[in-house]
Amino acid sequence: ARAAMLSRAPHPPPPRRPGPPRGPPGAAPHPPPAAAPPPAPMLEQRAQELLQISTGSLPPAAEPAAKRARTGASATPSLTPAEEFAKKCPPSYTISVAIPNDPQRASWNFNGQNETVEVSATTTFADVKRQLKERLGGMPMNKQKLQVAGHGFAGDRASLASLNIGAGGTITLV
Repeated sequence: ARAAMLSRAPHPPPPRRPGPPRGPPGAAPHPPPAAAPPPAPMLEQRAQELLQISTGSLPPAAEPAAKRARTGASATPSLTPAEEFAKKCPPSYTISVAIPNDPQRASWNFNGQNETVEVSATTTFADVKRQLKERLGGMPMNKQKLQVAGHGFAGDRASLASLNIGAGGTITLV
């Protein structure tokens, strides 16, 4: 088999592709055709824009409008800093967690009740979820979404003091 392979003639080189003639080996290739320059008015306009941007003198129409502050019921109430709020709280207190009434999730005890949880100001929402897991038939913590009125959903790492939730406060399980 090896002798048969050696006796075969090598394949002929592939045919040349049509195209511009090649120069001698080692010669520089032809440069690509240059792109057409943009029209002069466009260059002048762009130069003016760049000058205005660099000097900070944009015309008033080009500057974005300032955002308005929220007002009314949708505005987030101001919070006392967490450290300051925690100093005002007792070392241990109770909060209420409102559980929805959802017959489709009856296995997790969603009966519209309020669960009372023993906490401190430094308790995190993850700690609250851990306590609720036991009371809600093993509901996984990652399925629990705790909502604080006026602040939206609470992150697991946030403490109760960070959202100013003191004794008698209520959060909602959604």
